[in-house]
Amino acid sequence: MTPTFQKQEICPKSALSVPQASTCTVCSSFHKAVGSDAPTITTRRPGIFKVCNTSPAMNEDTIMYYDQVVRVRNLSILRTDIILPLAMLQYMDVASVAILVFDYALTFELEVSLIWRSEWSLPKVLFLLSRYSTVFDVPLVLYFGITPVISVQRCYKLHAAITWGTVFGIYVAQAILILRTYALSDRRRSVLITFISIWVASLSATIVIIALFVKSSIYLPGITGCFLAVVDRAYIVPPYAIVLMYDTVIMAYTLYLGIRHYRHSMRTPLLVTLYRDGITYYLFLLIISLLNLFMLLNAYGTSPSKQALAQLFNTFLRVMHSVLSTRIILQIRAAGLEQLESESELPSSDEGIRFKARPAEAEEL
Repeated sequence: MTPTFQKQEICPKSALSVPQASTCTVCSSFHKAVGSDAPTITTRRPGIFKVCNTSPAMNEDTIMYYDQVVRVRNLSILRTDIILPLAMLQYMDVASVAILVFDYALTFELEVSLIWRSEWSLPKVLFLLSRYSTVFDVPLVLYFGITPVISVQRCYKLHAAITWGTVFGIYVAQAILILRTYALSDRRRSVLITFISIWVASLSATIVIIALFVKSSIYLPGITGCFLAVVDRAYIVPPYAIVLMYDTVIMAYTLYLGIRHYRHSMRTPLLVTLYRDGITYYLFLLIISLLNLFMLLNAYGTSPSKQALAQLFNTFLRVMHSVLSTRIILQIRAAGLEQLESESELPSSDEGIRFKARPAEAEEL
């Protein structure tokens, strides 16, 4: 029978590090999964370990020896139902990195012609941040998941870097969506202020929740990579739910603008690109976000085999936000350039001269 993580006070409080309640939960979870006492990290002094008994604080040598003992013990109890989910998580992370590299190869030529050679602007800065911020955190995911021996202390540092990198990348991608929506609304200032306000509020709430999440996460030593053994579901689900709701609000407003433009027969190639790509990308991200939320809601606090799959779509969601947001800018600029070139071929008349200006929607991106 697969052991489950349950909150039970089975460790003497007098022997626990601060905070006692959460530490005892950690001890219980670790003991159920591994069958041995667990070293846990104190909240106030992350470098000091204690075990779920009357042993004194462990020094670095003792921790290393303990990790070796636990590693052997873990390898002896890990069954296929745990190893397979961990392997699936590793494969998914590798596939996400492959998608990122493949997209870069496909769009590099467009990037050079449409981004590198353009003047510096806010859209260009956001593009470069969304495109190249993945270089710093996404490779860490592979190291985080497949390195044979990683200390618990390093797991915490890697997890913090990956998590904050994900937050940064997703909210940069959302900033690009704000610019696209602002362009579609005929650059209405009220629309820009409204969505920026929502963006700032969402980011602020996410930062607070993620800080608590990183601080409360507990890792299980002795397993390939870093296995997130204990985490409060209240800290991990809300940030992704906020992202999903924010994207939904933007897409709902985009659909409203699309219907209005359609009724007024405003169907230029640039507008078609804006709406087609925006709706397609949103639907794709919606599916990934829903799958991610489903895994998070049904994994944490259950069996280790299910919990191993909790972060199955995290890296993929991070990568796709980068890929799709940068493609929005590239395709809009390409469509705007194509429309400008086609209109410049019209006979030299007042009407033709009027359309030679760069389309307003493309100017914003």
